[in-house]
This record gives sequence, C-alpha cells and structure tokens, in this order.
Amino acid sequence: MGENGEHREGKRIERAEIKMLGPISYIAPHEGLWTGSISRKAHQSERVTGALQEIPHYFVMADTDAPERCIDGRPKVKKGARGHLQEMHLGPQTPGGTPAMTLAYRIMNAGTLPEGKKFCDDLKDTIGLCKKHGISFGGHIDDHNHGFNCGCGAIDKIPEIFKKILEPEFKESASVYLKAILGERFDADVMQSLIGRADELNAQNGNYLEQTADGDYLFRKKVIETLETEATNVQPVEELIGDHREIALVVNLVPGSTFDRDAFTKAQGSEVQAFNYDFWVSEDFANKLFKSEKKRTEFLTIRAMLGIATAMVLTDGSMELILRTKK
Repeated sequence: MGENGEHREGKRIERAEIKMLGPISYIAPHEGLWTGSISRKAHQSERVTGALQEIPHYFVMADTDAPERCIDGRPKVKKGARGHLQEMHLGPQTPGGTPAMTLAYRIMNAGTLPEGKKFCDDLKDTIGLCKKHGISFGGHIDDHNHGFNCGCGAIDKIPEIFKKILEPEFKESASVYLKAILGERFDADVMQSLIGRADELNAQNGNYLEQTADGDYLFRKKVIETLETEATNVQPVEELIGDHREIALVVNLVPGSTFDRDAFTKAQGSEVQAFNYDFWVSEDFANKLFKSEKKRTEFLTIRAMLGIATAMVLTDGSMELILRTKK
C-alpha cells in the first residue's frame, strides 16, 4: 500500500511503501518471549482495523533540532509537571530516547567499563557526544510515575530488557526482525558477540544501574535529572499522559520523517495509539559517531536488538508490525 503523506504545514514528505506484516509475535518463533501487558486485543477489531489504515497518513517531517522522543504512543500534556510549556516540535522517535542510546553504546564497550562508573555517568558522556556532533537528546516521564520509576517503560524496564536478550530463544526469534530491519547489514556473528557483551554488562548491573538493598534502581529517576541538568535552551523531557493503548509498532526506515502521535491519537478519540521507531535516525547517529563500518554495524545491531527486547518486555506480541520504507 502506498502513501503520499503531507506535513501539517503543507511540506510534502518523501513517498513511502507501507507493509503490514501482521501481529509481531506471529512472524518469528517463540511467541512465549512476548511477556508484556500492552495488547491490541483490548480493543474492538473494527476499531483496530480502521485505525491501522489511518496510521500511514500521520507521518510528517521530523525536526532533527528538536529533542529525541521515545516510541511511546501516548500523547503529551500541554504543560508538563515541571511547569514548562510543551511545544509540539517532533523530533525522531527511538525506544527510550537518549538513555537507551547510552545503553547501546555501553553494551558495545562492556569490556572497558571503568570501575565505579554508573549508567548516568555514561549518559552524561553520551549527551556530550550528542552536543559535539549536533545530535539532539531527550526522554520522557508520564503523569502517573511513582517510586523510583520515571514513567518510560524502555528505561524503567532495562533490567528486564537485559534478561530478555539473554534468554536462550531470543537470538533465533530476534534474528527474523533484525534481517527485516538491517537488511544486508545483518550479521549473525555480530549479534552473538553483542549478546555476549550484554551478558558481561548484566553481571555488573547491580552496581552500574545503582540497585538499592530493597531491589529498586536509582538510575530510573536520575536519568531525568541528568537530561534536564545537561539541557541548554531546549527542555529535553516531555510528559506523556494516560494509559497505553497501542495497537501497532511501526519501524520507519524513511529518512527525515516521523510519526505525529498526538494528532493520530486525537483523531482516534484517544481510544488507540501506535508505537513508532524511526530507525533511520540510528543510521544517522552511526554515521556521525563512528568512522569504522564495523562499529556502525555493531551500533545499528544493538539498537535494533534493544528495540525488539523492549517490545517483548512491554507488549504481548499482538501489535501489528508495520514496516515503512522508501518507495
């Protein structure tokens, strides 16, 4: 199915090809890996069918100077909990925003983790790299986060995401998705090496993620403090509102475009939402951050692996998988 898509201000975006691949857990073996609670099954089939057909029409031009957004499908409130007006600049969407990019970078370099270094120390370093290379950074909270949680599942669930990557069935299942996302870049040996490095880092998670004696993790709150402390003239933390109602996960491979999740959710009467992963921006980051083609491939592979593991932890696998590619 083709798509013409236009920006709200009339600027035409690149034409794209839309492939609706069915419920994401049906595409690869080991459906039992999908252990989350977010489910498309909670919505009437007629509502889901109609909404899925509308998703392609809500892609617009991304503002790469705007803060990086999470793939979360929930809309944001007009005024955040910290009192700032939340303007509608649509930066690219990735799972967890900049903190998840930090995790990818550290897994790649798990063997060189300095003694005593914490996740939020790495986040500061990542933000420094972003500033150096002209990459915007960001993350989010929600209107009902509690305890140590920040409200972003891709961040709050990092310990569970590590465990998911290390499950014996993950490699076989995730390989199917990686081949679709990475194409010719997919390398099974690179994937296996990264699983090994994730295992190495996972062994140090208690210290690295600052686990308390009660089993909580201090990093969850500290990531938001770090993002806000490192900000200059742009508020990098947006506040999302309400419960999860996602029915689809879009993997967007069309450079320069992103999903207007707020407009889509409003048009659907706030009944359904959609996840969107602008994977094209990971390619952009890889080109800016690494001179080595090997390192670029590793970065793109671990970014995709973390995205898949995050979806497995947060959803039950019933989301429609939509691939958006250049026409």
